[in-house]
Amino acid sequence: TKEVISFGGKIKDSLMVSAIHAGVPISNLIEATNACSYEVDFQRDIRNGNSFKMLIEKFTSEEDGSTFFGKTVYFSLKLNNRKYRIYKFKPKNGTEEFFTERNQSAKRGLLKTPIPIVRITSRFGRRKHPILGYSIMHRGVDFGAPIGTSIYSAGNGTVLQVGRDRGLGNFVKIRHNSKLVTVYGHISRFAKNLKKGIRVKQGQVIAFVGKTGRATGPHLHYEIRVRGRHVNPLKFKLPSMKILRGQDIKDFKSHRTYVNSLLKNKLFS
Repeated sequence: TKEVISFGGKIKDSLMVSAIHAGVPISNLIEATNACSYEVDFQRDIRNGNSFKMLIEKFTSEEDGSTFFGKTVYFSLKLNNRKYRIYKFKPKNGTEEFFTERNQSAKRGLLKTPIPIVRITSRFGRRKHPILGYSIMHRGVDFGAPIGTSIYSAGNGTVLQVGRDRGLGNFVKIRHNSKLVTVYGHISRFAKNLKKGIRVKQGQVIAFVGKTGRATGPHLHYEIRVRGRHVNPLKFKLPSMKILRGQDIKDFKSHRTYVNSLLKNKLFS
């Protein structure tokens, strides 16, 4: 038999710890947080006192009473200044995935951050270079992380360059479409078999954090270029992978109404 179980509560210290303490299965939690990672920065957006809610399928065997959890039906985060909700939904001619209230796939064309451990050490804009000593335009964002931390491809694309530069040190350049290119610098080592011309998928490990080139400590230098022009990665509007249309929108609205009715009947701690 199948039922839908609710989980939720206040966040203290971290979403991961609070959700596990509330009994959320780790696989469902990872699935939901990965889907939200395009819009929510879990290192900087989450604060103590924020809250979360989840609906997850639970199956019970009528023969021996054993149980297991199925898919995540719904996930939401109530942050300081906004609420973010995603619903699992299957379009008529598509695969089941999370969609937002704006009828868009939660998945975006680029990851918000291409690294799991995020600590901004230098932002986009003019700054006094820590090694050169004079003011210069910083055309990316630096994320501090230990040497060897995995670096992910921000989106699907083709590797344009795997090389070395005096300033960036070891770097990778990836073309995602005719307009969009990302660059990853100060790498310690590249992923095995990474070379110019190969296709990479979003989230695929392409390299590892280092401090090669002009760097005072281990970090990832990350750039986004649109038609050759550098843009601020922290302010760049990430394109949606899929937008619902026609009958799918009507079906999704009906599905949301059903899920929201479940939420009203559930108790959250």
